[in-house]
Amino acid sequence: AVNIGTGQLRWPPFETQGAIASTPLIVGDTLYIGSFDKGFYAIDTATGKPRWAAPFQAENWFWNRAIEYKGRIYVGNMDGKVYALDAKSGKTVWTSPFEAPSAIRSAPVVVDGVLIIASTNGQIYGLDAETGKMQWPVQYTVGGEVVADMAVADKMVYVHAQDNVLYGLEAATGRPLLTFPVKYTPKK
Repeated sequence: AVNIGTGQLRWPPFETQGAIASTPLIVGDTLYIGSFDKGFYAIDTATGKPRWAAPFQAENWFWNRAIEYKGRIYVGNMDGKVYALDAKSGKTVWTSPFEAPSAIRSAPVVVDGVLIIASTNGQIYGLDAETGKMQWPVQYTVGGEVVADMAVADKMVYVHAQDNVLYGLEAATGRPLLTFPVKYTPKK
């Protein structure tokens, strides 16, 4: 952390035992970040010191940006698991993580208590944010890998997949409402 006016370090660098590829999440005075050392960390933004007694440990890398909802941190990792952690303690709050069949690179979103996640194989899931259980009748499958973050507007989730299609799903049910081909033509 550096002072934006002077460029001086505010606290010594915080180090993990692996690369940090995910975008940090800041909630209040806590920074949350995952690492390729399979740890997920909570850091005091004023001091740079860990907030939790120990980082949360998983079985694979954390690459996506976490989100916060009602005092919980939701984060997925490269083994396809999605975790719900208590923001203050770092302890898991679901009885077990949700398991998707492929890695989670896209940041999850929450709409009206529905936690929506996308796995890299193109499957989109709507979970009850409280329990981690499926809330949608079935998962929705798009036509390509999903690595970009999803967006939300008007209770609709937008997913851009690597099949160059933008999908719009009703957040409450996962019902598809929009498919829009996205074609990029570079200028010559």
